[in-house]
Amino acid sequence: MSDAQTPDQPEPLQLTTSTGVSQVGTTLGVSEAAARLGRAEKTIRRMLAKGELEGAAKVPGPAGDTWQIPLASVESYRAAQGGRKTAQGSGQGMGASRVAELEREVAELRHQVELRDMQLAERERYLQTLEALAARMLPAAPTKKRWWSKKTNTTS
Repeated sequence: MSDAQTPDQPEPLQLTTSTGVSQVGTTLGVSEAAARLGRAEKTIRRMLAKGELEGAAKVPGPAGDTWQIPLASVESYRAAQGGRKTAQGSGQGMGASRVAELEREVAELRHQVELRDMQLAERERYLQTLEALAARMLPAAPTKKRWWSKKTNTTS
C-alpha cells in the first residue's frame, strides 16, 4: 500500500494486456467521448450506431451494457474533423478552463457545507446546554388535583 492511501482504500486496479501494456484510460464512455468531440451524447450514440467510431464495443456492466470507445478512435475522428469547429467550444482550452473553474466552485461549496455543518453541531450543543440549565433553574411544576378525583378527609 502506498503512503498516500489509507487502510480503508483498496489498491488501484492494474489492467494489462498480454503484451504488458496498461489499458487504463485508453477507452472512453459515451459522455467522455461527447465532451472530447464537443458533441451531445445523443449524437455520439448515433455515430456509434452508424459505426463511425472504429473499435467501439458494447460491454456488459452492472447497470447494463455500456459503450467502450477507444481513445485513439476519438482522437482520429477529431483530427479528421480538424478544420471544422464545433458550436459548443471552438477550443479545448476554453472547455478545460471552464471545467477547472467548476471544480474549484464545487470544492468551495463543499467547504461551505462543512462549515455550516460544524456551526449547526455547535448550535445544537449550545441548545442542549441551555435546556439542561433551564431544567435545573425552573421549579418542578406543582401537580394539581383533578376535580374528578376523590377528596379524602383525614378529620373525623
